[in-house]
Amino acid sequence: MRVVIYVQHLLGTGHLVRMQGLASALHQTNHDVLLVSGGKLASDTPYGSVQLPVLKTLPGDFLTLLDEDLVVVSENWKASRAKKLQHAVSGFEPDIVVIETWPFGRRQMRFEILPLVSHLKTMSEQPMIVCSIRDVLQQRRLKRREQTLTEVEEFIDLILIHGEQELTPLGASFEEASRLKCHIDYSGYIANHVLTAVRENESNIASKEILVSAGGGATGQYLLHTAAESSRMDKSFQWRLMVGPNIDDVSFKRLLQDQSENLIVERNRNDFRQLLSNCLVSVSQFGYNTALDLVMAKCPSVVVPYAEDGETEQTQRAECFQDKGYLVLLEQDDLTPVSLIEAVKKALETKKENLSDRDLNGALRSVEILEAQYQLFRSTSI
Repeated sequence: MRVVIYVQHLLGTGHLVRMQGLASALHQTNHDVLLVSGGKLASDTPYGSVQLPVLKTLPGDFLTLLDEDLVVVSENWKASRAKKLQHAVSGFEPDIVVIETWPFGRRQMRFEILPLVSHLKTMSEQPMIVCSIRDVLQQRRLKRREQTLTEVEEFIDLILIHGEQELTPLGASFEEASRLKCHIDYSGYIANHVLTAVRENESNIASKEILVSAGGGATGQYLLHTAAESSRMDKSFQWRLMVGPNIDDVSFKRLLQDQSENLIVERNRNDFRQLLSNCLVSVSQFGYNTALDLVMAKCPSVVVPYAEDGETEQTQRAECFQDKGYLVLLEQDDLTPVSLIEAVKKALETKKENLSDRDLNGALRSVEILEAQYQLFRSTSI
């Protein structure tokens, strides 16, 4: 199969990481892959890739689209990028086009997605168009959900959900799931399987520490500063703050000033997952990739879901995991130095459930689903 994957990440890198996992699995199973990224690619890939002119947004404003220099893009700029996207996809002559998130999200990218899918539907041999979504969707108002239903019916041949139906069914975050007419399949979680070896070569680093991290986005500074204050209030714990790459140097230096005998502040490390598997308690937000890190590390966890500007995805995921006894949920509005200390102590006392039964083979399972559904799609379109 020849598969194009289109992905646009705006703040954190989770969307891109997930689609790179899918692209790698397709490449390793001898399929031709082209990853088209609207956010900055971090490194070269062993499969084909296209870097579109970079789009970004700022925290709290997902609608204002900015270029790489944080300048608001013009309509002409958008039209030019839309043509580059369509040229890249059409030139690859794909059997399958995977579009990450849309039409369940990425509404601000309709300026290039709608012309693309409309063009694909006019081709003499149409590719199968797949919507790839994570386990939990951002909750939308009724008008938006109805629009999603219309666009799915018009353009989408398969909805591929990278989660587990038992834990996070689509209907939990999209009320009209039963009205979707195309085929829906669950792949399980797309995880980096380097994680499976994390306990085979343990070190003592962070073995008695509260490990606080804020992922790859720029939205976790409040959590880090609160944890620094918690470390001053309760010196019975050793704390380590891991500062992500998108937190600027000025903010990082401000955090460095909080270092003490029981508080270490440092930039993210290559052995982060090793630290996670060794720590006393993890404190973090709860995006898709963070959830998988915690599942693989099997460490006691406090999660503070990102919930600004009406965001619901992380909170809903955390509620599902907390209901299974996997972690302690601390709402962002309830986060204080005292409440964080209390949550850490609760995490230490909470009975640990077995997290290892989560389905983490989502990348290879996605390939199997795409292969089977493409054969069915092609046989019915002849």
